[in-house]
Amino acid sequence: MVQSLPSGKIEDLSWAAMTTIKTFCSFECPETEMDMVQMGETHVTAHYHIPTDDGWMTARQASHRGLGRLWTNQDCPQVYSLNLEDG
Repeated sequence: MVQSLPSGKIEDLSWAAMTTIKTFCSFECPETEMDMVQMGETHVTAHYHIPTDDGWMTARQASHRGLGRLWTNQDCPQVYSLNLEDG
């Protein structure tokens, strides 16, 4: 199971949802540094698309609107992809 926090703030459970993980994949990252966005306890790549109250946008765009914290030039040896049962 995984819980989503659409607000990006651990203390704000508005619209939070739980769903089952259908598939899980891990990928090695290129040897270059990446920009990541922290949303609550989660980190996603800056180009990852997320739904917000204003529609879909990249995590980088959401961080500029206060929905997360942008971390630039991060050494990230591996990322993970989750395919959720309900979206």
